[in-house]
Amino acid sequence: MDHASRPPRHLKRRIAGLILLLLAGSPALADSLDTLRHYVDARQYRAALPGYEQLLAQRPNDTDLLIEVARVYAWDDQHARAIQLYQRVIEIAPQRTGDVRLALAWQLAWSGQQAAALPLFEAELQTRPDNNEALYGLAESASMLNRLREALSSYRRLLQRDPNDLKAAKGEARVLEWMGQNQPAVAAYERILATHPDDREARLRLARAHNALGLNQQAARELSPLVNDTSAPDDRLEFARALRWSGLDEMALKATDGMTGPAAQPFRTQVQRDLASRVGVTAEHSNDSDQLDVDTTKLYAKINSGPGQDFAFSVRHARLSQHGSQLSGNTYLLSYGSRLGGLDAGYGIVWPRLELGQRRYADWQSVAWKAQIKWLPADLWRVDVEAGNDIVENIASIHNRVKFDYASAGFDYRFAPRWLGSFGMLAGRFDDGNQRTRVAGRIEYLSLLQPRITFGIAAMGFNDSAPPVPYRGYYSPDQYREIKLTAALEAERAGWNWQLNGALGRLQENANAGDTLYSLEASATRPLDDWGTLRFYAGRSDSAALSQGSGGGYTRNYIGASFELLF
Repeated sequence: MDHASRPPRHLKRRIAGLILLLLAGSPALADSLDTLRHYVDARQYRAALPGYEQLLAQRPNDTDLLIEVARVYAWDDQHARAIQLYQRVIEIAPQRTGDVRLALAWQLAWSGQQAAALPLFEAELQTRPDNNEALYGLAESASMLNRLREALSSYRRLLQRDPNDLKAAKGEARVLEWMGQNQPAVAAYERILATHPDDREARLRLARAHNALGLNQQAARELSPLVNDTSAPDDRLEFARALRWSGLDEMALKATDGMTGPAAQPFRTQVQRDLASRVGVTAEHSNDSDQLDVDTTKLYAKINSGPGQDFAFSVRHARLSQHGSQLSGNTYLLSYGSRLGGLDAGYGIVWPRLELGQRRYADWQSVAWKAQIKWLPADLWRVDVEAGNDIVENIASIHNRVKFDYASAGFDYRFAPRWLGSFGMLAGRFDDGNQRTRVAGRIEYLSLLQPRITFGIAAMGFNDSAPPVPYRGYYSPDQYREIKLTAALEAERAGWNWQLNGALGRLQENANAGDTLYSLEASATRPLDDWGTLRFYAGRSDSAALSQGSGGGYTRNYIGASFELLF
């Protein structure tokens, strides 16, 4: 209960005087009221209330006494009894409705009965349009009833009347945040902090709005001095989310130590799963319009060795069949990944990874290597750099020992809420001297959060400097271009994560007229408590960009499953 909402003491004395005049014929009652009011003045409401109830038993229809006792119950935060007494006043003396309507509305609102309170605030404003307390009550009740536009309008009317109204300013900012208008919410909180720099609530809510905008590192820095183990669970969880979305999972888990509630426990479980060491197996079968069938099995292990550090080892076996010929090969890879930097590093957070190994296909052995850097230089930005070598996995290319060395770089930038832009370049060289230069870009829009639905447009093109003659088994036009529309759906149902990705567009190779391309992939992933993960996936594509043979009209189908054991 906000004690600032109590009537001034001189007003209470005036009310008491009026009551005493009415009770002039009852000196004992007047003496009792004086005693009870001394308790009230000392804020000893529990000591006064039994005596007030005795007086009400003697004078149940005394509206002044009913009002006085209702106020004491209200000050003691006993809203249900205060509501009963105010409603009794209206029942026996309708002409006094205006005397108690606003107080009754607040009692209803504070007891969670906003639907009943709202029309009373509206009625009060009809008779007293300039009553700011009623307008504030209307705004608060409307916001609790999710009538957010009405609440926002009311808060802004209050701010028009008094730009320094802190409660109204906080209400406006909070409702903007609830409406998903996080950029205006940030501006509103910044206005509050310009005049109230130490307002902890505004600082916390500003950080929440920054987090919702994807400014996760900034939000984590803002929350760090405000949140500790004794903070409210919602604030601790928001801090943990900011750390997790910044890529600092170990710190996110530590920030939620000891938390259990319905929001914290799933969060902790997911972070613990992501940090766990694991072993796994993946099996896949694919076939394409070049009559190439590939069956692969991959065994892998990943050991987390410290904060942001891990070792991984994998063995992949591939069996290829094409035009009556068969060939098998194995790939062995060992990798190490680490993390550098942090929230206050000045350069952001960097994840370097180095992978080394060997490929063995029939009588051909070659070194496999790859170096990667993922870099979050600042909020909203991600940079990826990669260099390595690869092979083209079909029988003709392996017989011809086709190798491809490459280096690539690209970035993602979230240039507006729900919008993502990406751009990347690759420069590569085949072992025969043919050089490939590739450029790709895409724009995506997140249209819905639950289920998660995104739409986008993507384009890609590459040029080859010297397509091999005779054919060596890999697809190599002089130039290739494609543009496509993309869509993705992700939903959680019945304990499974379901994903569906699709694309439809046009491709053009060399000077040909072009052709249609499409792709479709579906997957279902099931977390197995805290010890494993099961995943199934399947897809189909038609794109010359994927062809290792004849170019346009190339199709590929694939299906696979994987299982991970966490420890």
